[in-house]
Amino acid sequence: ARDAAGNVGGVTHDVRVDAKPPTVVASPVAGATISRSTRARLRLSDGGDAFAMGVDAVASAATTRVRVGLTTSTTSTVTVDGDDLLVSFGADAVGSVVVQVEPTDLAGNVGARVSVGYQIDDTPPTATLSPANGAFVAATTAITATFSEAIDATSVAGPDVLIAMADGARVPGAISYSSTQRLLTFRPDAPLRGNAVVSVTLAAGIRDVVGNATTTARETSFTVTDPMYVDLVPWIADLASYRGDTGETGERHGPGGTFTDLNGDGYPDLVLGTANGQQPQFWVNVPTPLGTGRTFVRVVVPSAPMSGNAGIVAADYDNDGDIDLYVASYRDYNTLLQSQLAQTGSLSFIDVTESTRPPDVANNLGVKSGVYQGAPLLLSMTAAWGDVNRDGLLDLYVGNHNGTYLSPDLGQKAGQRDTLFLQRADGTFVDATTEADCPGWRARDGRYTTPGQEFSSTDGVVFTDINADRWPDLIVSNKVRSPDDRDIVYLNRGEDENGRWLGFHLLNDDLPGNFGSTNPLAMGIAANDIDNDGDIDFYLTDWSPFGVTPGPNELWLNQFVETGAVGFVVDRTCCTGVYSWGAQLEDLDNDGLVDIHVASNIADTDLVYRQTALGVFESYAATWGVAQTANSRGDLAADLDRDGWLDLFVVNDDRASRLYWSRQETRDRGVHWISLRLVGDPTLPGAHRSSRDAIGARVTITADIDGDGHDEHLTRMVVSGSGNAASTSSLEVEAGLGDDAVVDVLIRWPSGRDTLLLDVPADQFLTVTEQ
Repeated sequence: ARDAAGNVGGVTHDVRVDAKPPTVVASPVAGATISRSTRARLRLSDGGDAFAMGVDAVASAATTRVRVGLTTSTTSTVTVDGDDLLVSFGADAVGSVVVQVEPTDLAGNVGARVSVGYQIDDTPPTATLSPANGAFVAATTAITATFSEAIDATSVAGPDVLIAMADGARVPGAISYSSTQRLLTFRPDAPLRGNAVVSVTLAAGIRDVVGNATTTARETSFTVTDPMYVDLVPWIADLASYRGDTGETGERHGPGGTFTDLNGDGYPDLVLGTANGQQPQFWVNVPTPLGTGRTFVRVVVPSAPMSGNAGIVAADYDNDGDIDLYVASYRDYNTLLQSQLAQTGSLSFIDVTESTRPPDVANNLGVKSGVYQGAPLLLSMTAAWGDVNRDGLLDLYVGNHNGTYLSPDLGQKAGQRDTLFLQRADGTFVDATTEADCPGWRARDGRYTTPGQEFSSTDGVVFTDINADRWPDLIVSNKVRSPDDRDIVYLNRGEDENGRWLGFHLLNDDLPGNFGSTNPLAMGIAANDIDNDGDIDFYLTDWSPFGVTPGPNELWLNQFVETGAVGFVVDRTCCTGVYSWGAQLEDLDNDGLVDIHVASNIADTDLVYRQTALGVFESYAATWGVAQTANSRGDLAADLDRDGWLDLFVVNDDRASRLYWSRQETRDRGVHWISLRLVGDPTLPGAHRSSRDAIGARVTITADIDGDGHDEHLTRMVVSGSGNAASTSSLEVEAGLGDDAVVDVLIRWPSGRDTLLLDVPADQFLTVTEQ
């Protein structure tokens, strides 16, 4: 610059230009679902540089619009909050809306139009309740509410969000919510009572994720059907994950288990077989948390074996007043677990297997294993306790299983010798199989080895008295499917004049026809007096490989009472099954008549045959609620809640096992029952003695079960070991009495003593001690 005098001067001035428009950040983010009450915040930012002139929020607000489709919302408003724009959505902003703004700064820079889309949700959620109103449902049904949209989980967290009332009383239970399924589930603590009318109320105030709340409660009402049995496994933590396994490769023939009282509280507990590397599972029967029923809690027994368990048989082998367990293992040594309840007052076991080995007898391993031709027998599948010589010390029979099917050239032999262990006074066990002549099988010509088999392949054994002489006889089911194979009946020969036990006589050869040979692949055995004639009958199940016609299950009706000699009428038509395993002969409906439960293979349904007053067996599995289709093996019976009605446990190996709780107590109050716990006294003097748990005792109950004025005589025995694989059901004598409320009871103890009880009231649990 020059002045008039010609002086020249200069000045410099820095000028910074703001040419960048503001940015926009939306909250909630674009695409969110929001309620109408939610205000969208558009945060404007001019970058924060020293040369930025700042946001012109007012100018930006003037460009802001809420678009609903092609129209502009006229009820929505925009306000300025510092550098932010707050958008409130009006009544005409429904469904999909778009907020549009042209961000402007104080320098007049205008950015490109920004569009932020939202979904306006102003509708409260709806719910569909199940069961539907007026429905008839099973007692195990869960109550659910399925929501139309995602729910704020905190709004369904309270115990009163869903209330179920059964006949005026609140149903206890637990509530859970699945956000992925939008499903609220109420699971009762126990199965719903049969015939109950259940009303359900879903509370108001349940919110969706944007805060819309239901304003009215929802209700439904349904009726519970009344099957005889309800599966309790879904209510028992972890039991649903149990799968039966024996450690076999290929087909599995077990396992069995034990369903009897182990801790002395009167309620039966469960011990279940498992695969290699796992201990048997111990489940103790305890009250439910609210005391309204019974459930099972798993406990750990450290000394239990880790090999594959074909099954477990229970008895008080040492006569100390508590129940011990023998674990049959496939491809490993067997284990004897001695209960310490009597010594410590708590349920625990120690492994005493090695102590059963007799030090003075060569080639004897005690109950750890039988020995044949110098090699241990390590394919045990089944076992049973019985006092074969009536000395008050329980003995043990172990059935071994080698069921390899025959090759075309008969080069591969099936079978393995069974073992009878006699207990001695010092607690050791001696292999007496050869002396007692009971290896489990013999050909008709007297051989134990044929071109097709060496001995046989045993799946089931049971000790019971088939000729009422107090000496326990032995039934063995075999499975080789060769022309020579057969199921075996061993008759106990008793003792000579010097009191020396004489072993067994193979009865098959004395019976007419080809007795025992019509079940080519026999599995389970059940024993009871099925026709109330005073002698013990049997039911045998059969199985064959797929594609091979199975031999039908057989009912062996003992003719001893009718003829004075042991013989059987074999009925192959009354109660047949296909691919069957375990079996139970028990009076399931307490009418005084024995019924039949059959566990079946995966392609077939478990069976129940109910005996009618005419002696006819009718299929009742579906009616009674036990017609599962699963790969079932063992089945066990006991009264789990001590209501006088027998319950069932069925071992499955391909899915959860079933614990069928009988609900007959709530249905048939006109019929009666009695349960007897027998306590033998092995210290009483005499030539013979009873074991402490009275295994082998015979009970005859005189009752007029049908009310016709004529008495029937129900015969029951105390048995440990029956069904399929190694299994023990309740060691109490449980009998249905039908119409009779007062009965007479005769107990014939193994010692030779008798106890007669006259005019015994029904519907009670009675302990009887030998005197």
